[in-house]
Amino acid sequence: MVAVLNWFGDMMIGDIHGKICRDYAKAHGGGAAVRRQLEDLRSALNNYHREGYVTSTDATGL
Repeated sequence: MVAVLNWFGDMMIGDIHGKICRDYAKAHGGGAAVRRQLEDLRSALNNYHREGYVTSTDATGL
């Protein structure tokens, strides 16, 4: 998760979108490890939403 935090750590949740994730994957060589890292990020963000810390999955509602 260190690589994920180094890349995404200064971003707001609404700043994370498909292109940013594709840029991350390209910069880190793609492959199964990068896919897993992005899945972990998605899981963490979904959990944050379920717990009520984010009220919308739409960037305009953040």
